[in-house]
Amino acid sequence: MREVNKKVEKHQFNLSGYLWGLNRSHRVYLEHYAKNLGITLGQYPYLVCLSYDDNITQDDLAELFQIDKCGVSRSLKKIEEKGLITRGINPENRRKYILKLTEKGKKLTKYLKTKDDEWENLIYDNISISKNEFQKEFKTIFYKSMELNKELTKNNLKTCQESKK
Repeated sequence: MREVNKKVEKHQFNLSGYLWGLNRSHRVYLEHYAKNLGITLGQYPYLVCLSYDDNITQDDLAELFQIDKCGVSRSLKKIEEKGLITRGINPENRRKYILKLTEKGKKLTKYLKTKDDEWENLIYDNISISKNEFQKEFKTIFYKSMELNKELTKNNLKTCQESKK
């Protein structure tokens, strides 16, 4: 562990470098379990979202993850083919589908969430602030980052529209 720390510290990463490394470490850990279940980590966040909200649409997921609707649709199709979700027509808007986890999807998601929690608990072990304090601060950074992205998207749209005039 100390050898890894020495190598990392030598590079003096900025926040994005540490976030990249943390994300990569998390992915490697979860991929170990996900690949044996036949899903990718790109599909996992959709399953987690559906486990918390069984009245969500593809559009909701696209907005939440800031991913284009086509990308969400492709991922959901693969998840559906594996029997992990179902799509039902939204009675309020027949052009949209409400997504739900199947029993198989619920079991798989529950298992991966336990592995996710396991990784998280291992990460929080031996740090100087509490998990809640860290998450509170990190959430602030996360939400600020998301807002910056929304502003960029809005400004990009304005710039595109102005250039077409």
